[in-house]
Amino acid sequence: MVPAARAEGQTRADIRAVPGATHCGLARAARHGLRPATVARIARYTVGRKLGRYDALDRFVWERFLKLGTHLDIYEFLVRKYRPYFTSFYLNQTDAFSHRFWRYYESHLFPDVTEAEVRRYGDMIPSAYEMADRAIGRLMKLVNRDTLVVVVSDHGFEAANTATEGGKFCGRLLGHKLLEMLNLTRQASYVNHRGWIIVKLSREANHRRVEILDLLGKFRVRELNAPLLHVTENHTGEIAIKIYARTSLYGDDVDLNVLHIDYLDKTRAFLDLVQPEYDRRASGVHHPDGISIFYGPGVQPGGYVTHSSVLDVAPTLLALLGMSIARDMDGRVLTEAIAPEFLEKTPLVYIDTYDTKLELSKVEDDEPVSEEVMARLRDLGYVE
Repeated sequence: MVPAARAEGQTRADIRAVPGATHCGLARAARHGLRPATVARIARYTVGRKLGRYDALDRFVWERFLKLGTHLDIYEFLVRKYRPYFTSFYLNQTDAFSHRFWRYYESHLFPDVTEAEVRRYGDMIPSAYEMADRAIGRLMKLVNRDTLVVVVSDHGFEAANTATEGGKFCGRLLGHKLLEMLNLTRQASYVNHRGWIIVKLSREANHRRVEILDLLGKFRVRELNAPLLHVTENHTGEIAIKIYARTSLYGDDVDLNVLHIDYLDKTRAFLDLVQPEYDRRASGVHHPDGISIFYGPGVQPGGYVTHSSVLDVAPTLLALLGMSIARDMDGRVLTEAIAPEFLEKTPLVYIDTYDTKLELSKVEDDEPVSEEVMARLRDLGYVE
C-alpha cells in the first residue's frame, strides 16, 4: 500500500470524479448509504461534463474515482448494518489506471509521449495507489483486532509490448492454438493475462514438463531469426508465456503476414498463433506477479513470503480461520505467513475435498452475451 500523501479530494487532476446518475438512482443510493459529499462530487462532475470542461482522460479519472466513492459508501453502510462474518470489497482503480496511464508513468519507454503529458498525467498511477490506500483505511475502521484482513491482487503490471517492442505492434498469443501445437489440447488449461497466457498442465502431462519447457524455448520466428516466446514458471507449476520482446523486433517495416514460426520440425504462419493488437490506450498490461497481505489474528508479524500464488489465498484463509483444508486444492497453506504459536494451538487439519453432496440443478441456456460485454472482456484480455 502507498501512504496517502494528499488529503481526500486532492489527487492528480483534482481527483476528477462519475457517471451521469439519475435523481431516482441517487435517491435510492442515498437510502443505502451514499454520503452527501459523494453526491456533491457527482453533481460537480455532471455539471462540468455538460459544460464541456473535461476531455476523455479527465472523464476516465473522474468516473473511476466516483465509482470507488459510491461503492465505499454503500459497502460501509451495509457492513455496519448487517455485520457479516465474511465479506469482500473489490477495488479496480489501480488496474484501470495502470492500463491507461502507464505510458506517462514510464514515459522513457514510449517515444511519442510529450513532456506536457508527463507533467499532467505522470503521477496518475501513484495517485491511484494513494486512492486505494485511503479506501483500505476506511475499510479498516470497520473492523476490530479480532478481524482477519487480506489484501490480494492476482497480478501486477508492466509496460505493454508497444513500448518494449519499440513500435505499435502489441501481439497476443492464442492459447488454444499454442496448446494444439504442443499436442496438449486435452492435457492442459490456460487463462489470459493480457499479453501473457498462464498454462496449467494436467497430472497426465506434468511428467513431460521439462520436455514441454524445452520445446517452448525452441519456438522461433524464422525470418527474424529470433525466439518467439518468453517463458517463466511459478512454484504452483503454472507456466507463464508471452511473446518475446526485443527492441524494434516487430517494427513498422516488418510485414507480419510473411512471418513463419518454426517448432517441432514444423512450420506455421506467424498469424496462426499471434493476434496482433494496435490499441495504444492500454499502455500497461498484466504481469503474473501479484501481492497478498495478511493482517490479524494468527498472522506472523512482519512475515514475508517470497513465493506465493493467488491459489494459496483460500487454503491459508481456511488455516487462519481454524477450518479444514481440502487436499484437492491447487494452492498451499502459506505457513511462513502464520505465527508459529498459532499453528501449535491450531494445527492444520485436512479433508479430501469440499466437493461432496453437490447437486447440479438444471440450468437453462443463458441469454446471449451482448457485444458490449464481450468487447469489454476482450479489452481486459480474458477472452479471445
